[in-house]
Amino acid sequence: MALIFHQSAQYEKALPIFIELSNKFKGSDAIPNYALCQLKIADIVRNYGGVNTAIELLNINERLLEIRLEKPTLELAQNYITKAEALYTANRLTEFKESILKSIAIKRRLGLSEKYLAEDYLHLARYYKELPNQDDSCYYWVQKSLRLAKSDKSFTAYILPRIYSMIGYYYHPASIAYFGNKKDSLMRHFSLSRKYYDSAILALKRQPVPDILMESRIYHNLGNSYSNEAGVENKIELLHHAIAYYRRSESLYEKFGAPSEMAGKDWVIGKAYERLKQYDSAIQQFQIGISRLIPEFDGVNVNELPPLQPTLHDSRFITLVSIKANNFLFKYRQNQDFNSLQLAYKHYEFLLSFNHYLLSKSLQEQELTHWNYLYGSNAYQSLIITAYELYKKTNNKAYIITAYGLIASAKYAWLSKNDIEPLMSNSINASVLKQESEIVKNNILRNVTGVNINELNTILPSIPKHIESMSLANFNIANQFLDTISFKRIQFELKQRREVLLDFYVWGNELYSVIISENDLAIVKHILPSDFNSDVWKLKYELTKYKPREYARIANRVYLETLDSVLLHIPKNSKRVVICPDGNLQNIPWDALVSDTLNVETFKSLNYLLNQYVMRTVITPRHLVMESKMSQGFLGITSDFELSKRFSQIPFSNGLVKTKAHDLKGQAMSSIPSESFDTNILHIASHVVNDSLRPYRSTIFLNEHDSITLTELSGSRIKPKLAILNGCQTGNGTYYQSEGTISFARAFYSLGAESVLMTLWSVDDKATADLLTLFYEEMESGNDLDYSLRNAKVTFLESDASDELANPYYWAGLQLSGKSDQILKSNGLRTVFISIVFFMFIAIATIAYRLKFKKHEKFIQERLKLS
Repeated sequence: MALIFHQSAQYEKALPIFIELSNKFKGSDAIPNYALCQLKIADIVRNYGGVNTAIELLNINERLLEIRLEKPTLELAQNYITKAEALYTANRLTEFKESILKSIAIKRRLGLSEKYLAEDYLHLARYYKELPNQDDSCYYWVQKSLRLAKSDKSFTAYILPRIYSMIGYYYHPASIAYFGNKKDSLMRHFSLSRKYYDSAILALKRQPVPDILMESRIYHNLGNSYSNEAGVENKIELLHHAIAYYRRSESLYEKFGAPSEMAGKDWVIGKAYERLKQYDSAIQQFQIGISRLIPEFDGVNVNELPPLQPTLHDSRFITLVSIKANNFLFKYRQNQDFNSLQLAYKHYEFLLSFNHYLLSKSLQEQELTHWNYLYGSNAYQSLIITAYELYKKTNNKAYIITAYGLIASAKYAWLSKNDIEPLMSNSINASVLKQESEIVKNNILRNVTGVNINELNTILPSIPKHIESMSLANFNIANQFLDTISFKRIQFELKQRREVLLDFYVWGNELYSVIISENDLAIVKHILPSDFNSDVWKLKYELTKYKPREYARIANRVYLETLDSVLLHIPKNSKRVVICPDGNLQNIPWDALVSDTLNVETFKSLNYLLNQYVMRTVITPRHLVMESKMSQGFLGITSDFELSKRFSQIPFSNGLVKTKAHDLKGQAMSSIPSESFDTNILHIASHVVNDSLRPYRSTIFLNEHDSITLTELSGSRIKPKLAILNGCQTGNGTYYQSEGTISFARAFYSLGAESVLMTLWSVDDKATADLLTLFYEEMESGNDLDYSLRNAKVTFLESDASDELANPYYWAGLQLSGKSDQILKSNGLRTVFISIVFFMFIAIATIAYRLKFKKHEKFIQERLKLS
């Protein structure tokens, strides 16, 4: 009977029975029966909001079955499947797949018929659905599960609704990305999606006992289908259908009381109101969701900010606050309500403060992934927008100055973390587990009458008494964890180097440019043309066609769209320009843009910005205030592709690395060292293969068989001060909104590099080696890095008698990112010093000789007189 109650999600009836049976079997030899009760209890705990508690219970159960039983049993396989459900809910996808495969292995080892694998195959379909470009694998496994389920009617009643729901899910979200602008195909897939959802509901109704939880999920998916179709068809009535299904799902799920799940339903309902432009209703719905996550905030005026304190469901909380702030901004744009603009500004400011807390927390406990907080870091762009609007309304720069420290600190805020491989696994610490356990207890006691607190304490995992859960009522972080960059601190650093910072923020087709010099601040808004991204792509493409006129046209267009009006705001005597790009601006070779199209007959005659400014980029404004470290030495990494059929040899780059290793008394290796290695300069000559879909799998190849992925590199122990990445497209990667480009350059920053010399496209081996030789000469003369690269490029252009190497393809791909501080001491100064010492020695010796000679001459004369 308990199994029937559990299968139909009547947990208030099932839980007391399972607890009673669990206590009965505990300590006896009936290990499989006890384990079965425990895994069902864990599944119920998960559905009452205790996903991490459930995982801990299932881990304990798994160890019990493995130790106490001589061989794997069906109960252990069921434990793995139940654990997989919890891991899927927690977005721990790698462990999710591992649990499924372990279940399949046990069932096959037991010799069970393949029909018993139908549920496992369904979970595999869910796994592949969450991965990019794996729709074919998803469809294969869900169809295989369907065939097995239909082969035995005893399976059909339980699993068929879930399979139909999965097929509906397969058709629904995949269609938008796969079919692009093919509207007919898109609408057909929405129709197929709802057809299978309806089939799932019908199959559910045929079950002997209704499964309320499954019914709630299917209605939620139907709401998603109508909501997404409304975005294609632009039909208001479809959004009303979506809200109706969401409300229906919410009412069915309410009894389980899991705060995060309920807040998720508030999110989708609020988003539907937002699309209807009913912003007040949307804000109210988001407020309800926030109150579910922070009960102390319940009933508070929607205009108030939430308390600045941790929650158990930080990612969901940030999402709700972020879109609530967005709706205040939308409301302002709809009716120019100044109060709504101020509220939007305050909410975005709160989000960045909260994001700083999460950063400090994650760096200490290593339990968070940057993907969970995308909305929080996203707020920096929104805060710039609201600050700009407030500035235009009030002509008061104080809004920008006050917020800029938070904005600059939040831009690509996860730079110092190993954020390369997102959302593939996660972990939870004891304090969070304890807090979640308290929430689960309250939910169960409120909804299940046959269970008391003592019984719950016996079934939930024990947590050491010294572990304190986070207090939502008393713990306010204030400024305790915040380490933001002040506007004055940035201005001070700029003044020290006589630099100007151009900090860009892209939002849709809007480009906001913050210009900061040692004494001034300005903010400029541009509307980017619809073909701007195409222009940036053409900028690289035209280089390979060797047509200076066409290149000048495109390069000048990009200049006019980004820098022309911005450079008017910098002081006339400022030549050092630091650019902090955003979005697709990270792909622009700034010093190769041209300011006019007056003389376009040859590449050498073009008026490059290289001739007017010393330019470099920074990934984040924090680079300006980063403290420099003391490092010594040179480490070069060479490659060997003599026997490779895939890659060409790069003899000039390898030769340069070996030469510099000798000149700078360093080392040249053929592989990246595994041990800890601090060095002043790391120079890698290699081939690079970028994976745009999975950037963390991008690879540096050192020979046909020896390679290192971006993830592996970010976990290495090498710590360079300057990293020179002499390969193709080492600065390219995949751009994530608010998180920047995941690339090899980014990986070296995560290792603590202060500066990275990277490439934006596939480069020529000899030309790049020649240019880097000039770069080293400039560094060895004692120049800063930005001047060294600029001077090297100018010399490279001037030394070419023909126009071929003046093509930016050969020199503009090399871009400096990060700090510009001097790396090498000047050999010239050393020579001057030695010369001065030498001449001083000669002068002193000469004077001493003359004095001695005069003394001797005087002695001779005196002797002559005496004689």
